Amino acid sequence: MVIRTLDLGGDKFVSQLQLAPEINPFLGWRAIRFCLHQRDLFRAQLRAILRASAEGNLKMMYPMISGLDELNQANALVEEYKAELRAEHVPFDEKMEIGAMMRPRQPPWWRMRWPSG
Repeated sequence: MVIRTLDLGGDKFVSQLQLAPEINPFLGWRAIRFCLHQRDLFRAQLRAILRASAEGNLKMMYPMISGLDELNQANALVEEYKAELRAEHVPFDEKMEIGAMMRPRQPPWWRMRWPSG
């Protein structure tokens, strides 16, 4: 089973969170960027996924990663939370696979050179 981490923003939101409206919520502060800024929420989710991985074949996927920096930050948090669980003697799958849904910053056709006249 693959569990996708929290993907708020765009057309998905939680009314309990006080979020400012965005001009284009489908491209702005959502998914991994939201999680990296809401560390307590992301920590709870990542620790829960890690704990669940002890029960069987479980994989995790980050949604809407737009660059290596976001991926590295998220993976660093996973490693931090793994260390916490080890120190607490909480079982989890050390080799749980982690993937990402990539979001290009610009559509591929944007970079194409169009023939002139």
